[in-house]
Amino acid sequence: MLAQESVARSAERHLLALRGTTMNKLVAYCSWLTRLIIIRATKTITQRVEVVEISGEGVVDVVNDELEMSMQKFEDIRKLCLFALQADGNDWIYVNRNKWRKSPGACSFWCIFEEEVEDLPDDEVYETESGPFLPISVRSEDLHPWMPIDAIRGVLSNLKIESPTSEDIDLIVRGINHYLEMDDFMDAP
Repeated sequence: MLAQESVARSAERHLLALRGTTMNKLVAYCSWLTRLIIIRATKTITQRVEVVEISGEGVVDVVNDELEMSMQKFEDIRKLCLFALQADGNDWIYVNRNKWRKSPGACSFWCIFEEEVEDLPDDEVYETESGPFLPISVRSEDLHPWMPIDAIRGVLSNLKIESPTSEDIDLIVRGINHYLEMDDFMDAP
């Protein structure tokens, strides 16, 4: 989990968190009243949540081995939407455009962090037809930039969908296609 050096009087407690898709978050703050440094690491992995809070005086160094960014694959639009509603950043979602046009319900979606690709050695990335560099491990997927996460949140917001269900999928697909074709958000019916 977290490796640390020089922690005097440290305490660890496990906290409850909402279930969800894979997300990583590391938050550190200092309480001037208690003179403690609090480090909270949250790792949510597909329906399993692990949250650990570590606090102590004199935390010198925290090594964060497990909370590195990693690309994420979503097997359906609902899971992608749930991720988009929880995500902090505005990274791009990649998709196989032909699969999206033929059958949006059977399409997979990839969130690939730009920083992660930049950190890969040159022999582990390739340049797509549309320009971005992606990990070579996804080359066979024929991925292209599709939408930024903020645009997905905008589609959901305009459709007044706060927690997507399987009944919302057709409306979400129509809303996304409207956005992709018109560069505008479709209003809720």
